[in-house]
Amino acid sequence: MLILGVESSCDETGLALYDSEAGLLAHALHSQVAMNQEYGGVVPELASRDHIRRVVPLAREVFALAGRDLAGLDAVAYTEGPGLAGALLVGAAFAKSLAFALGVPAVGIHHLEGHLLSPLLSKRPPDFPFVALLVSGGHTQLMRVTGVGRYELLGETLDDAALAEAIAAELAAGRIVGHFWGRAEFGPRALGHRSILGDPRDVTMQRRMNVAIKFRESFRPFAPAVMAGRQSEWFDLQAESPYM
Repeated sequence: MLILGVESSCDETGLALYDSEAGLLAHALHSQVAMNQEYGGVVPELASRDHIRRVVPLAREVFALAGRDLAGLDAVAYTEGPGLAGALLVGAAFAKSLAFALGVPAVGIHHLEGHLLSPLLSKRPPDFPFVALLVSGGHTQLMRVTGVGRYELLGETLDDAALAEAIAAELAAGRIVGHFWGRAEFGPRALGHRSILGDPRDVTMQRRMNVAIKFRESFRPFAPAVMAGRQSEWFDLQAESPYM
């Protein structure tokens, strides 16, 4: 079975062709990070319009990369939510229209379930059951995955997003916080790149996190500890990526 996957939940347009026997055949992604930097973050209306511009060219690209054509498509899967309403609508409209034209099923996929099962696409997929840390937009959750459609919430944060978002709040999220590998970046993305070069012994936390099962924890108190004495360095950092 040949399936086209369409992802448009926020600020990235992603498409992929997956064969049930051969695995992942091709994928293509467009990120809106350059546009986001101009506005200090994601602007939902602009994100939606950009998805409209990108989705058809990306679809053509993945079919070309895979050496397949529309006639062989058996189904179209798309991100159903959660996500930005307008952005989701673009992906859903494209997927359902294409599926209708070809006479194949259109299947809506829960955004977070897609994240949970994505390790199964890796070269060495994990066996069930496994524990997954889900960090996506407004969700930071620890989940037990016992099979497809079988999930148990072990714990989640009280904040609406992850540690980088909590720290970004201390920085007034959206401001430029550093120059990384020749380009300026802001908020959580910049902090994520900074962490690659970080030393886990460099910051002393005021308290330990409660990791008991069914925990509900907040990352917010950690932000001042991480920020203390580090802000000026982040603004001036010029570093080489260890992966380049």
